[in-house]
Amino acid sequence: MAYRMAKAAGHTLAGSLLAEYGDRGIRAFNVDPGGVLTERNAAELAMFGFDWSRAAPPEVIAAAVVWLATNPDADKFLGRDVAAQRLARDLCLSL
Repeated sequence: MAYRMAKAAGHTLAGSLLAEYGDRGIRAFNVDPGGVLTERNAAELAMFGFDWSRAAPPEVIAAAVVWLATNPDADKFLGRDVAAQRLARDLCLSL
């Protein structure tokens, strides 16, 4: 229950930050990384039969976050949930 409550509260942070500090130039996004292919995830989930071959490497998530933080075109996502893997794919972000 605590995890779900914290997760729900976390999704309100970007909007709250914008409302309180947007006039100071603060930009905020909620980034959903999706399944990330790390050694730990691969090892743990393989025990349960999950195929993580389609998960994204951490560099894909990093490329999406860098784009959000540095590109003015990202302002259309301000305060919203952003699926990092979809964004990276849609923008053809290179690693």
